[in-house]
Amino acid sequence: MGAMMAMQLAMHPLVTGFVALNAIYQRTLSAKDAVRKRASEMTDSERPDPKPTITRWFGDEVTPEAEACRGWLNTVSPQGYKKAYTVFANDDGPSAQDLAKLNKPALFMTGALDPNSTPVMSTQMAAACSKGQAVIIDAAAHMMPMTHCDLVNEHLISFIKGCFNAANN
Repeated sequence: MGAMMAMQLAMHPLVTGFVALNAIYQRTLSAKDAVRKRASEMTDSERPDPKPTITRWFGDEVTPEAEACRGWLNTVSPQGYKKAYTVFANDDGPSAQDLAKLNKPALFMTGALDPNSTPVMSTQMAAACSKGQAVIIDAAAHMMPMTHCDLVNEHLISFIKGCFNAANN
């Protein structure tokens, strides 16, 4: 969701660089069907079972990060979650045309094991940008900012330094 919103802000002339973590792009038909099915099964009064989401994000291993997300999912507003997830389910990420217009450094990072925001998606988005690059974090899934924070931060800091240096030259 964050990458979808950030892409709109990235077009502003004062923005000197853009980062999308675990962003979606041109989902396959089966992926579209799966996410839309999940959205259609949600109600305004009951929170969805967090187990399938946690499994998509972390696999089957019980970790502190997975448990933190499980706790969060168990406290969200069912109505708000359904609304947000419905928007997510019916969006396909940035268009190829918008990516082509993004004439500034752009970093697309995802986990090698992310089944929904796949490495192929990040690679394709980076290729569609004139100054795009993709970083795929090995052995990471969707919640790589939590599970691989040092490596994610290392790439972010390097990217930001590059944007800062380019803006000052």
